[in-house]
Amino acid sequence: MLAYSLTENVDLSVETLQAALSQKLARPLGGDELSTYGFTTPLPRVDGVQSQILAHPCGEGILICAEAWFRKPPSKAVNAEVDKKVAEIEAAQDRKVKGKERREIKDLVISGMIPKLVPDCKHTTALILPRQNLILVETGTPSAAEDLLSTLREVLGSLPLRPLRTVQSPADGMTAWLKSGAAPDGFTILDSAVLAGEKDGKKASKARLSDMDLSSEEVQMHLATGRKASKLALAWENKVSFKLTDKLVVEGIKFDDLLQDEAAQAAGSGDVLQHFDASMTIMSKTLGNLASALTNAFGGEDKPQAA
Repeated sequence: MLAYSLTENVDLSVETLQAALSQKLARPLGGDELSTYGFTTPLPRVDGVQSQILAHPCGEGILICAEAWFRKPPSKAVNAEVDKKVAEIEAAQDRKVKGKERREIKDLVISGMIPKLVPDCKHTTALILPRQNLILVETGTPSAAEDLLSTLREVLGSLPLRPLRTVQSPADGMTAWLKSGAAPDGFTILDSAVLAGEKDGKKASKARLSDMDLSSEEVQMHLATGRKASKLALAWENKVSFKLTDKLVVEGIKFDDLLQDEAAQAAGSGDVLQHFDASMTIMSKTLGNLASALTNAFGGEDKPQAA
């Protein structure tokens, strides 16, 4: 999960989002296309029927989903075919094939492969929290998050935001927690971490620790050499466990069974959509509160100074 902070007020109401997202709907690939990108419903299908809802309110958040269709030509096969065609031209015409011509040949090779490639599909979900001025994107890859956010910016016309930054760097904060053996209130250090360091001004090999007591002497010896935590397994409020990176990326989120039981009780004997809605309402509240807790744990948000 990647967190982004809105830097100006933007109308992110359900009605505005629904209208905006409908301008760029997801669609399958055409016969000669390598990729398409658009928005689809975040809701599950019911009896094979897909909802037309693109912006789904859940508690104080709004759930949206982007869908990417793509064909990925195998690079080795492409390069091999290009080399073959280049060799044929050079042998037949007794000349060298240079950069621009080689790129044109490559484009032709890829075009010929497209109809034979099986399309693939990928979904990226985002939780918009207007009251907190946050957008949480369910991915650990910045490029995937930027694809969703740039497309959202395109349909809204404006989306001023930046990656959430904290006053204290996560690496310094997590390293201090390991040295003291205690995390801030609400957080619990679990049993795995990655410690990164430098030697002679260059990155040194990382120490990957798992299934061990992170308050042990071995860990303290690693920290004494100047290594810092680049990833740390944590739990929060007995509601969720995850791994936090030094880039403030939350990975491997697992919700506690009690939260899932709470969602099941809230849905009662309802249908698939009611169970989905109950789960998303509880989990979106948890993620919003977790984002706030992490921000506070590292000294608050590092906001740009006004000019």
